[in-house]
Amino acid sequence: MDVQFLPQAEILLTCLVNALAVNPNPPAKACLTWGDPIADMGVDGDDCCEGVAYVNLMEFYPSSNLFPDRTIERQSGPCGVLAWAVRFQATVFRCWPDDGMTRISCADRTAAVTQLFHDSQAIRQALCCFREANRDYLVAVTDAQPTGPLGGCAGVYGTVSVQLPNCDIC
Repeated sequence: MDVQFLPQAEILLTCLVNALAVNPNPPAKACLTWGDPIADMGVDGDDCCEGVAYVNLMEFYPSSNLFPDRTIERQSGPCGVLAWAVRFQATVFRCWPDDGMTRISCADRTAAVTQLFHDSQAIRQALCCFREANRDYLVAVTDAQPTGPLGGCAGVYGTVSVQLPNCDIC
């Protein structure tokens, strides 16, 4: 049973849901996901039209003395890795009003972009909340940026890494 990485993903999801809840039009769905969240939007992008928020595990790697950089060191004994850098992504997707066939009005584009700015603020707030929840660990907010439009969806994501001790083995 994972008592390290999964609880961290759940903390970030809770932070994201709470930050989105105080903004206009919070997403209808929020969950943990695996892999690239854009791949889960479906062919017609209907999932993103209701608004969807995801947290996913992007990667984890040894990182002890130069967090959040990778640590390449000789690993011996039963513990091997001393600490893990665990990187998560928090993402919000929305409908993009352009179907690729017709031009969208400036007002529709501005409304979509305004919502994405609200989502961007919620992502930033969630990353700060995650950092505050992990005061006992090293945390690095690494980037946040827009994504899309692609397949009728556009969104914003932010990434954060936390250094966790290797407690699974030792």
